Amino acid sequence: MAAAARVPPGAVTCPGMWRWSNDAPLVSGVDSGRGASPGAMSCVARAYCAAAGTRPAGVADGVRGIRSIGRADADGTTTALADHPRMTGPTTPTRVLIAGAGIAGVEAALALRAFAGDAVRTRLIDPGRRFRIPATATGRAFGVGSVEDHPLADVAARAGATLTRGTVAAVDAPRHVVMLAGGRLLTYDALIVAVGAWAEPALPGALRFAGHADTEAIRSAVEDIAASVARGASPRLAIVIPSGCAWPLAAYELALMAHEHLTASGNVARIAIVTAEETPLAAFGPDAGAAVERMLGRSGIEVQTGREVEAWRWGRLELVGGGLLPADRVIAMPVLRGPAIEGLPADARGFVTTGDDGAVSGAPDVWAVGDGTAHPVKQGAVACRQADAVAATISRRLGIPAEELAYRPALRGWVYDTGRQRFVRAGRDASADGDDLPLGWPVAKVAGRFLTPFLQAWSADAPRASVPLARAG
Repeated sequence: MAAAARVPPGAVTCPGMWRWSNDAPLVSGVDSGRGASPGAMSCVARAYCAAAGTRPAGVADGVRGIRSIGRADADGTTTALADHPRMTGPTTPTRVLIAGAGIAGVEAALALRAFAGDAVRTRLIDPGRRFRIPATATGRAFGVGSVEDHPLADVAARAGATLTRGTVAAVDAPRHVVMLAGGRLLTYDALIVAVGAWAEPALPGALRFAGHADTEAIRSAVEDIAASVARGASPRLAIVIPSGCAWPLAAYELALMAHEHLTASGNVARIAIVTAEETPLAAFGPDAGAAVERMLGRSGIEVQTGREVEAWRWGRLELVGGGLLPADRVIAMPVLRGPAIEGLPADARGFVTTGDDGAVSGAPDVWAVGDGTAHPVKQGAVACRQADAVAATISRRLGIPAEELAYRPALRGWVYDTGRQRFVRAGRDASADGDDLPLGWPVAKVAGRFLTPFLQAWSADAPRASVPLARAG
């Protein structure tokens, strides 16, 4: 329970808002908002006052249902939500909110259960209803492998968490409160932000490929190409990887799978990849790039590296710096934009800024992991490692022994090798921790210390792999 605190006489307060409960019901209680100047009140503070039936000073009269707000007592005493107790071995379970129930969010919930057990009560917040692994979307478009697809409520329950449907709109970190879109307020002891990022189209007019939602459109485009070839035409497919693409590996896999699909139907078409990277899969290291280049060469797929696309007009890609590339169909990988959550620091693109340990600067008891952070690497396995490290930190803060998990940016991925009918593992720092994780399609597409075995156990009755796995070489 928050203790009484002093605020300057005359400060605006919102008395009698709610009791400390997991859902923060908006009923009369002993806790109130800390005084703040009217001009500095955020949308969260205004939501407090509206929910309490009061109004901040300076708001015009005449708003139906809003009564006049009083000022603090003459002696300056009131009860402040900001005086939240530190996490120091609670006698009741510590309430951990996880904003986002994708790969990073579920991994964080599983890690908290493994490290802290009943000492924490975990709640996932997410607007979705299904749990899927984004990296399996390429295979789904062409019927390769299988796809983990589970009701999100079931995933949360099996992970030992509860699920609240919603989207975090703002965070009032000093008061340990989040506001969901629509105005619902939730309190927490610790908050993990794992909301991911928004995929924005990078090339007007091109098909976007950002995950499972785009698989039908991609498959339809490839089928259209096959139909054109059958009619005697020679259509050309271009796949564009723009600067700022967070996960280029999917583009190479998409090209290889499209080639195999067209070849199998007897409708061979020209496929080209135009990438801003200096070498294919540059972020994964030279060995991975060389392996992918060999696959592309065997499939006759052209690759232009170090090139940016300015526009696609009337069957031609216009390249920055000059040059044209014929392209009848174009698929462009997206660029990402951060969540830009009010109340949390962010860079110019809206990505939450954190320290090396994932802690959000200036936001006590708030951490951020995954694609929504300003960390340059956006990948499921990386997000899982970040989630594990944060879960261990929270456990230690509660006095529970947990190992130190330093984050190491080891990139590893799997690319479908059409020529050999296998998934090739490629990446740098192959000796990094996590290399011995149990792997098998489809969960080999994400190497989470807890998520991978969790999903494998769920699919125990299904075949472990529809195609073999191998290392790049």
